[in-house]
Amino acid sequence: MRTGTAVNCKSSRMAGPLKAGSGLPGTGIGTISSAAYSCIAPVGTLRLTPLGLPWRLNIVSCDAGTGVTRGTISHVRLNFRYSPG
Repeated sequence: MRTGTAVNCKSSRMAGPLKAGSGLPGTGIGTISSAAYSCIAPVGTLRLTPLGLPWRLNIVSCDAGTGVTRGTISHVRLNFRYSPG
């Protein structure tokens, strides 16, 4: 697979605990302790493996009216392993 090749990840799942309470600062509000991805390469097999868990979850904004919360996940590291088909 060449650099710049598009890869389709049809699903992903991440889970982890959040701090309980209200009025908490958004930085470090929780962690991602598990992650799994299902991705398809144009030809062959692509495996993404999360490294360095837990990752840190930070809340940037929360709109109570819409219920939309925006944030970031930091310290993300993934291992990409490609096997030609």
